[in-house]
Amino acid sequence: VMLVFGGEKHQDTIALALAAADKTGARAVLFVASDDDAAATAAKENVPYIQPDCDGPCGRPEYVAAAAILSVGSDVLLVGRGVELRGPNPLINIPGLRGADVEGVTYREGMFGDVVGMSDPAMGWSAYSQSMAVPNILSSILLLRATGESIRLAVWLGEHRDDVDADVALTDELLMPAHDARQRSGATFRLLPPKCFRHHKSGAAVVEAAEGFPVKSWHGDEKSMFSFGNRAEDPNKILSSETFDAARSVVLRDGPIGAEDDDGNCAAVVMRDRVGPEPRALRYIAAPDGDFPVNCDSDLSQLCKIVGRVAVKRQVLAAVSNSNILYMLGLFLDGVAAANITNTIVVALDQKTADWCKERGAPYYHRELKSLTGATDNHATSGLKFRVLHEFLSVGVSVLLSDVDVVWMRNPFGGSRLVVPTIESDPDRVHVDAPAIYGDSDVEGMTDGWDDVS
Repeated sequence: VMLVFGGEKHQDTIALALAAADKTGARAVLFVASDDDAAATAAKENVPYIQPDCDGPCGRPEYVAAAAILSVGSDVLLVGRGVELRGPNPLINIPGLRGADVEGVTYREGMFGDVVGMSDPAMGWSAYSQSMAVPNILSSILLLRATGESIRLAVWLGEHRDDVDADVALTDELLMPAHDARQRSGATFRLLPPKCFRHHKSGAAVVEAAEGFPVKSWHGDEKSMFSFGNRAEDPNKILSSETFDAARSVVLRDGPIGAEDDDGNCAAVVMRDRVGPEPRALRYIAAPDGDFPVNCDSDLSQLCKIVGRVAVKRQVLAAVSNSNILYMLGLFLDGVAAANITNTIVVALDQKTADWCKERGAPYYHRELKSLTGATDNHATSGLKFRVLHEFLSVGVSVLLSDVDVVWMRNPFGGSRLVVPTIESDPDRVHVDAPAIYGDSDVEGMTDGWDDVS
């Protein structure tokens, strides 16, 4: 179903709906009437319409209408006022099922994103960095498949309207990660075929999107392929080394995770306080109410034994190491012990590391792996961790993967630990940490971004 929407001038949008039927031959076309006046105008013009039923004013009526149609099993092609229909029927030319919940187009030629460089001379040898910046998804031409993820996305965008432009809000929901209290529907996105569907004045064969959210070019370069919304952070704003003055006090604080003060604010936001569309349910390898671990055939039997003994709530902290860095591994395990992270497993890449772990009494999984070049330096070793990660996930355990040069100050899974340094009058005092892991996404991690764009 094609939903035609947008603009305060109902006649212009109705004209687009009529053009969709007359010019392209599309028949499943509905005009989105945002209010009673728009509905009356559509009825007078004999144009089929849908008027969303909202409790009060609709935030974005086109998404409320889309959610209703998606709920009965029909895909929706949203077409906004300002879109140029080139002649062919868009409903015939949309691609078949390709594994994505949502398909659309992005602003300008930099449709796949851009590599952006940043420099902060005060950082010395590490002054320069690169990041990947993504362009906004255009809300004026958008294909929504009839999936639960698309429905939850549409419901959220339809019910919640603030001063954020529709392009920016859509991009944020589809491409940006969940963070802090913000959660996502889990909808996947891919680009519509660019030969047929493209941005404004691009020469697309089927549909050209309306002009996008007002932008200014990256670093003031008017020819730049990448642009971002002018309400975003200034791209020339560089994170200077002066920002790190308070880092020491942050790292050394020793309050429990979750304390509502400066001593601890790392806890995952509780479910009732999270904001955004309901997340997609995680599809676990091992059913939560079934056997654990799983897939324990001859190749993974040893891993299953250690995981079954060490895992807490089917979760482990895993670190990959070889005998080149045993001193560093020792410091890592000292920190893990101080934070009382009892579900830690060392992946020993050679016999010497396995023997060292056994002597120390540290849980380990002996897995001999070689890099493609045979090198054993830190970069080569780091590249092996995803092969190990695959094995852990295959037996049904969730893994918090850590390098051994990371210092764990608290237990991210939650639990108790002794106060450090010890209080003379109360040497047995403990902190109780709340979990710092959300558990509502397939992958949780950190980002190196310097600003809103990167």
